[in-house]
Amino acid sequence: MYMNKKEASFRNKFHVGDRIRIKHLYELNDEDAYNVTSESIGKDAYLGRTLTVYYRGVLLNGLCYCLVEEDNGDFCWFESMIVEGNVMPTLKTKGLPKL
Repeated sequence: MYMNKKEASFRNKFHVGDRIRIKHLYELNDEDAYNVTSESIGKDAYLGRTLTVYYRGVLLNGLCYCLVEEDNGDFCWFESMIVEGNVMPTLKTKGLPKL
């Protein structure tokens, strides 16, 4: 399967099992704020929380997204909704230090 550069970058940035922090409402751009408050009722309850990625995908329009365990995969979380540089890798991605 062919991946464009944007999708490849997304897949390298977010892995299944990673813990990601979702932005607060005041941190979202207008489009994402509308998605959270008007299009996806209940999604706002997860803002500002740290969530666990269990699936990554690409929509037909090319937007990359993650599904998370905490909301049972009910909502798509786009890269623009995730705090940049706040991914906490799992042992699966060899990102945690050895104790």
